[in-house]
Amino acid sequence: MAQELLQKEQQHTDTLKVREADHQGEINKLLQDVQAIAEGQRLSWLSEKRLLSQRLERLQRAVARLDQEKTELKQYSAELRRTLEEVERERRRLRRYCRGRALPDVMGHKPSREPPPF
Repeated sequence: MAQELLQKEQQHTDTLKVREADHQGEINKLLQDVQAIAEGQRLSWLSEKRLLSQRLERLQRAVARLDQEKTELKQYSAELRRTLEEVERERRRLRRYCRGRALPDVMGHKPSREPPPF
C-alpha cells in the first residue's frame, strides 16, 4: 500500500509538472501576445505622431505665409494711405487755387490764361 501511495504521489507530481509546464507555456504565449500588441500600439502611436508632426509643420508653414502676407498688406495699406493723403492735399491745393477763377464751361469758353502754380 505504501508503494501504491508512492506511485500515486509520483503520478500526481508528474501530472502537476506537466500542468505547470502547460500553464507556463500559456503564460509565455500570453506575454508574447501582450508584447506584440504593445509593439503594434507603439508603432501605431509612432505613425500617428509622425502624421501629426507633418501636419504641424504644414500648419506652421501656412502661419508663416499668412504672417508674411499680413506684413505685405500692412505695407500696401500704408502706401495707399500715403497716396490718398497726397491726393487729398493736391485736391485741396487745386480747390484753393481754383477759387475765384473761371473754369471752362460746357460750351468750351476758355478760362484765364494764368498757368497753375505747380
